[in-house]
Amino acid sequence: MKKLILLILLSVKLVNAETPFCTDSALAYLKKLVVDIGPRPMGSVAERRALEFAVSKFKEFGLDDAYITEMKRASSRISINTNSGIAVGILKGKSNRTIVIGGHIDSAFPDVPGAIDDGSGSACVIELARILSKEKHESTLIFCLFGGEEYGMCGSNYFVSSYPWIDSCVLMFQIDMANGSDPFTFLVQSKNGNAPLWLAKAAYQELSKLNYGHFDYLTHFFTFLKITPTGGVGSDHLPFLNRNIPAICFSSSIDDNIHTPQDDFKHFKSSGLKRTGDLIYSLVLRFDNGVPYKGNESYYLIELFGYPLFVVDWFKYTIVVVAIIVGLLALIKKKKANIETLKSQRPSLLTLKVILLSILIQVFAWLPETVVGLLKGIRYPWIAYPSGYILLGFLWGVTGAIISIGAASKLNLSKDPYRWFLRAFIISSIFIILLLLLDVDLALYPSTALLFMSLSMLSKKLVLKYILWLASPYLMMRLFFSEGFFFIERSLVFQAPIMPQWVSVVSLVLYILTSAIWFLPFLTGFCAV
Repeated sequence: MKKLILLILLSVKLVNAETPFCTDSALAYLKKLVVDIGPRPMGSVAERRALEFAVSKFKEFGLDDAYITEMKRASSRISINTNSGIAVGILKGKSNRTIVIGGHIDSAFPDVPGAIDDGSGSACVIELARILSKEKHESTLIFCLFGGEEYGMCGSNYFVSSYPWIDSCVLMFQIDMANGSDPFTFLVQSKNGNAPLWLAKAAYQELSKLNYGHFDYLTHFFTFLKITPTGGVGSDHLPFLNRNIPAICFSSSIDDNIHTPQDDFKHFKSSGLKRTGDLIYSLVLRFDNGVPYKGNESYYLIELFGYPLFVVDWFKYTIVVVAIIVGLLALIKKKKANIETLKSQRPSLLTLKVILLSILIQVFAWLPETVVGLLKGIRYPWIAYPSGYILLGFLWGVTGAIISIGAASKLNLSKDPYRWFLRAFIISSIFIILLLLLDVDLALYPSTALLFMSLSMLSKKLVLKYILWLASPYLMMRLFFSEGFFFIERSLVFQAPIMPQWVSVVSLVLYILTSAIWFLPFLTGFCAV
């Protein structure tokens, strides 16, 4: 009996892991796009050749219709009108209900082959068109390879605004980078909310069935991007989400060599093609008969040990309110406990002094990279070894903190815990209010920091008091130094023109000042402990 059960389980596992998606076929399409055609910046002859290649494949597979949708726009990055387009393949189903499967066929720059970003996604879309064309479906499937994604999602914006039957679209899958590197992640957020819960949960469930492990959702990076105009990572799923069409984008590691000449066929890991292709194929079959509902939802997604937790709005606001209430209770406790001290002579310019100490710590934390660059005669040395510079910055920051503690004894600082925690509470509350104006997800970070600091103030056990204080800055640090911190920095370095030295100096000063203010509540909280 045990052997029979084991055999059944193994059979289920093998069946679940098998789909018709062929890695060799997808790899051949990728080689055609990246090696034979080459870099495909928007409006280039190469982009046009890539679009024509995709359409020829759609016709070869017997799709009901295949064509290039023309579009023209005046690019903000260049001074001439740029011709581009969208390769469209339509596989009619029994109903007009439509599922769109997309990727972007352009690459970032004339010297960037774009194997990962996004030749791999385009290759997956073409292979999915091949295998799905052999089956009958309830829904109509539209395969889109968008031009001009790197210049502001031009193709997808044009498609959503001009496709006559866009209202019949119930679901959109985007593939933007299908490399074999980890983390394997997905994008669901936009300025108008997130993709519905049923779609995000289905992605986790189908990936688990396929035995590909689990996603690594970049919670803090995606939350940080809520300050941007798009409200999320810019890919071709965003225009669909902004029209309240359920959409999700699957992606591989943002730390790969994207937007660089090294994003070529030689550095590509082909295992990502089947992983992404299998997942999209399974999701298409799952929702072929319809979706639960259309529209966006609001939730904060965080993973614990690989398992997703979806935090809904009412719980997010509860955390914010509880943090402020507990902070007020801690403030009242400190005021009562230090009434005698409050009547004593108070040192002047207390806030200014602690800001200067915070700046001193940040100067030590940020300067090592600059010093190494000056010694080696190169700019941005951290690009070659980012993790090493994080460790170096941390060690120098600790050195700065030790020096600041020594300097504090000579600055006639207050010994009143109430005055220190009052400043921590006020600064944290300002952060909470300002970030609430942008998005409640952002406000969760200073709220949790305030909550842990307040619990530290309320604790009677010294060890627990310091543990809670040490834990308080964690999420604030994760938002500032998110999973995408070096991706953003690297993108700015590679995309910006060569700047004069004074611009780099000003940028460094701004980093130091921003960091000093951002971490100021924890410095004042430490003084209160």
